[in-house]
Amino acid sequence: MFDFPEINASIDYLFLKLVGRCNSSDTWNYFSEFKIYGTYSQNSVFSKTDGSNVTIYPNPASEYLNIYIEEATLVPDLVRINDLSGKTVYETSFIPGIINFPLPQSLQKGIYIVKLLTDGVILFAQKLIINR
Repeated sequence: MFDFPEINASIDYLFLKLVGRCNSSDTWNYFSEFKIYGTYSQNSVFSKTDGSNVTIYPNPASEYLNIYIEEATLVPDLVRINDLSGKTVYETSFIPGIINFPLPQSLQKGIYIVKLLTDGVILFAQKLIINR
């Protein structure tokens, strides 16, 4: 059982990563039960941006990506793309309005997470499928 330290209790989390370290007899990880407990925060930055005010398209993408934000008060300054291990594979400044930018060739076919950030705070996150 793991309890978050009291100092981190007021932080809103979007993702949880479980890393297995095998066992003493082989390279398998065995989980019989995995539960996450928490409370819904009405003031969370994730509670309003459920995808209805931000559109990321096309998805699946192959060569380029568009980001359109309908809500004028949502003004990110950075677009970050992470792979499923959490590693940042692409990052660029965000220009308000519709942004169309080419995806780097280094992004291979797979699943990624696109994040819109302001001052290090994640305003929006969505799964992106690269289909080359």
